Amino acid sequence: MNKKLYKAALKKEFLDGFAKRLKKLREKRGLSRKALAAFSNVPAHIIRSFENGRNSTAIPYVEFLADFFGLTVHELVKG
Repeated sequence: MNKKLYKAALKKEFLDGFAKRLKKLREKRGLSRKALAAFSNVPAHIIRSFENGRNSTAIPYVEFLADFFGLTVHELVKG
C-alpha cells in the first residue's frame, strides 16, 4: 500500500471510531444533535459532520465535546 493510501486509511479508521463514540455518548444521554450543540457550544452541523465521519478540520471543537462528556480528548477520540 502506498503512503498516501495508508494515511487515508488511518484517517478513515480514526474518523469512523470517533464518529461512533460521539454518537453513542450523545444517544446514551438522550440528546439530539441540536441539544448537544446547545449544551456544548459546538454547532450542530459540526456534530453532524463528526458523527458522519466527514470532518477532521474542526478539531478545536473536540475539546468542547470532551469537556461536556467529562472525558479527556484522548478518551473521546481513541476510546
